[in-house]
Amino acid sequence: ASFIGARHSFLCGVGAGDPAELRRSLAAHLERVEWCLAGHIVADFAVEIGESGRSLCVEMLSVED
Repeated sequence: ASFIGARHSFLCGVGAGDPAELRRSLAAHLERVEWCLAGHIVADFAVEIGESGRSLCVEMLSVED
């Protein structure tokens, strides 16, 4: 199977709080979001702690509907 899609990455700085707890909280919230991208479907996402340890990286995969 093949598809047309895109990978989206967002780096978010963590100003205060525990990055691991913020990662868990953000991932849980994003699981509940009903994504509305015209002509696209969000197929997958991940939230990871960035290399600095004080940032979160959100990566999403969207495919054309």
